[in-house]
Amino acid sequence: FQLRASHPPKPGGELLLHVSDDGKGMHASDRGKDQSFGLLGMEERVRALGGALHITSQPGAGTVIEVLVPLAAAPVAPQPMAAAE
Repeated sequence: FQLRASHPPKPGGELLLHVSDDGKGMHASDRGKDQSFGLLGMEERVRALGGALHITSQPGAGTVIEVLVPLAAAPVAPQPMAAAE
C-alpha cells in the first residue's frame, strides 16, 4: 500500500492524492457492480468538491486511485450564528 499527496498544497492550486497497492486488482466491469458502493461514494464526494477521480487497475496487478481536487483561493472563515431575538 502506498499513499502520496502533493505537498505543500497552495491556496488556489490543486491537491493530488495518489493511492496504490499491489493487491489482486480488478476488471473495469467490476467497478459498476451493485456492491461497489465504496468506489461510487468516493467518486460522488470528489465530484462534489469539483475534483476528478481516476482508477487504474488490472487483475493480478493492483490498483491505483488518483484524486485531483481544486483548493479554495483563500480559507473561508466560519461565520458566527445570528443571535435569536
